[in-house]
Amino acid sequence: MRAKRSSSIAAAACRNYSPELIELGLDIFNPFQPEVMDPYEIKQKYGRKLSFLGGMSVQKLLPFGTPRAVRDETLRLLEQVGRGGGFIIAPSHDMTGDIPVKTWLPLSTPSLTENYDMARPITLCAGQWADLPLEVLADKAKGFGFDGLELCCNGDHFEVARAMSDSGYCDRQKQTLAKRGLKMFSLSNHLVGQAILDPIDQRHKSILPTHVWGDGDPAGVCARAAEELKNTARAAKKLGLHVVNGFHRLERLAPALFVPAGSPDDDRRRLQAAGQAVPSDPRRVRRVRRKIRVGGPSDGNRFDIYTAERAIEALDRRPEFGFNFDPSHLIWQGVDPAKFIRKFPDRIYHVHMKDALVTLDGWSGILSSHLNFGDSRRGWDFRSLGRGGVNFEAIIRALNDIGYTGPLSVEWEDSGMERERGAREACEFVRRLDFEPSRVAFDAAFDKAAQAK
Repeated sequence: MRAKRSSSIAAAACRNYSPELIELGLDIFNPFQPEVMDPYEIKQKYGRKLSFLGGMSVQKLLPFGTPRAVRDETLRLLEQVGRGGGFIIAPSHDMTGDIPVKTWLPLSTPSLTENYDMARPITLCAGQWADLPLEVLADKAKGFGFDGLELCCNGDHFEVARAMSDSGYCDRQKQTLAKRGLKMFSLSNHLVGQAILDPIDQRHKSILPTHVWGDGDPAGVCARAAEELKNTARAAKKLGLHVVNGFHRLERLAPALFVPAGSPDDDRRRLQAAGQAVPSDPRRVRRVRRKIRVGGPSDGNRFDIYTAERAIEALDRRPEFGFNFDPSHLIWQGVDPAKFIRKFPDRIYHVHMKDALVTLDGWSGILSSHLNFGDSRRGWDFRSLGRGGVNFEAIIRALNDIGYTGPLSVEWEDSGMERERGAREACEFVRRLDFEPSRVAFDAAFDKAAQAK
């Protein structure tokens, strides 16, 4: 059989490997399931005569393990089974629907595996820099020490309409960053997101694209904003991104205070309306996930752990919805940011590094007395990273515990500090703060059995 063919022969066997297969002319063995055989032992015995495809458990590790555990096993398989060639790392069988995207990404994305030993990338959220041309901002971000930019759909940084109409637009925007050694990990459309559920008034006219504002009719504005966010997800796919960050104001102050009393059904209705802003057909936007951002302005959202849970339930736990974790919008509400991370370990799709400080003095209230940001009379305000009240040490440890390996994006806001100094200082702060978790317990060094290996 081998003498009459020019192609390789692969065989699938769901049980133990049989050496007789080599005599029959087999070249590649699949599925190479770790549940029924030891990949390391089989490769050592038959690696000179046979290649192997698979090795990554779809019954245990991929559906139930953490991204970090998948990365560890990926590296072990590549180093030990892949040594000398003859091994194609892959899931040991078909990928089932219960395997989260964030779990298999370390296996399917080579760059993530290659950068395993590096700290998480640090990016700069471009929203607060929309007054600068993208090329100018990219130069500054590189000079500040950032690894990439979280592009926002403001100014000339990223235009969703052009991404939809111009086939080369997304590549040109990426090249602008790549020339400066910067990367993209997410796309943000905060301002349009606010127009989906917020009562529409003249405030929105100044922040929305002209084609979204239209004639200003509230129903039409909301509908066009929802369509714009769908297009943002489609644009993210063109960019090769998996995360789109939004910002929803789910309700106004009166319902938050329950005066008059509101109905839990109102929350569900508003949240389900937000869900309509996401293309649910995987054939149209495959693996592009829209993320609802936690928190909001002082007169907007009332997110805490309880309401965040209700949001997930109201959206039927759709995997497309998760959180762009932002501790600055939790701390002033008295919510422990680290506890939020641990409550929703599979819903933290992106992280904003942003600080805030509660400054209650007996005169102002926590809702800030309708004073603008930067007014010293407010009951809380944003601060440059490390100058507020957020315990970032606890956050980094919580992110390590859940296996979050995505970017740490600095959304810099501090009305009392010059922004370029603040951005540089913030990048340095996060760089010093972030660390990889230990892969062994500290007392493992005392284990004599481990020392003997």
